Amino acid sequence: MPNLIPLTTSEATSYPSRAAGRTAAKNRRTMIKSAIWPFAKASVVLLGLFVKEVFL
Repeated sequence: MPNLIPLTTSEATSYPSRAAGRTAAKNRRTMIKSAIWPFAKASVVLLGLFVKEVFL
């Protein structure tokens, strides 16, 4: 009776798809924007107060 299980097996390596890479990059950008936004907003407010006090 012949051997039914092949002696050599090949494993298929799976690479992440391009869509998954784009999603990860988009999520990173969203996280960075959400982390920077409060500081940017506070900087604009403080700059506005500074300009108001100095020039008016």
